[in-house]
Amino acid sequence: MTKGQIEAQLSEAISKFELNYMGRGPDQIRTIILQDMIIIRQNGFLSISEENLAQSKDGVELVKKSGLLFLKAPERC
Repeated sequence: MTKGQIEAQLSEAISKFELNYMGRGPDQIRTIILQDMIIIRQNGFLSISEENLAQSKDGVELVKKSGLLFLKAPERC
């Protein structure tokens, strides 16, 4: 398997996870394997309300915290 094929499979797996677990996936996703790092860039992941909240510093923190709550306690959501 080539590096590009692995990167594509990782992108697909992350997109599927986001869609299944969070209910939505990114508009664009790019995975890059660079030495001992995997870098995943996602664009267009936030909902319209999250984008509006993220216009302020406090809103950014709120969006981050709510996302972490979903990941840490899925049985409560």
